[in-house]
Amino acid sequence: MKNLVLVILILFAVQILTPAQTDNNLFHKGIWELNFTGSLGSIESSSEYSSSYFSGEESESRIYFELGIIPAYYIIDGLSVEPEINIFALEKSQPSFLFLGNLAYTFKIKNSNVYPFLRAGYGLTNSFQFPVNRDISRMSNSLDIGILNLGGGIKVPLSESVLLRTELNYRKFTYTNDDGNSFYSSSYTYKLSSIALLLGFSVLL
Repeated sequence: MKNLVLVILILFAVQILTPAQTDNNLFHKGIWELNFTGSLGSIESSSEYSSSYFSGEESESRIYFELGIIPAYYIIDGLSVEPEINIFALEKSQPSFLFLGNLAYTFKIKNSNVYPFLRAGYGLTNSFQFPVNRDISRMSNSLDIGILNLGGGIKVPLSESVLLRTELNYRKFTYTNDDGNSFYSSSYTYKLSSIALLLGFSVLL
């Protein structure tokens, strides 16, 4: 989290020193940008147990796939509204979905072909999308897990309409489970934070 704050502060400092530019008609009011991020890999978990009568070890490995689709519309030069849809599919588990509403700002460094950006938003999901128990990701059948989303990164043009996108992303998941009856009540709150490097590309439309 400290590293993310440092990156955001540096980007803000650059923004203060360098006003937003729209060279080559990039990131100006009225333009659409379609962003894609994704990852493919495996999640491994293991546990050991022992007692007076027996002991043992269990391990498990599952393949996962994640895809993020982020359409962006620039309401003014450099400032965009970015809803995000994220699909997380884990082997032997039901897929989970994440929906975010973000605001983002893209600006240009002087005499450079690199475009830093910042974004922040909030959304809902039905999964922590990380191994937190033996069921690994799915926490709820409803979209009732809140997500705070913060990110900062760079976009590098590969052509007039295609850009490489790299982002340092921080997310905080919060889920509260209330239970009880006429005799008692209970409430459990689960929190999980993550920092990840997201790689993808953008297409200007």
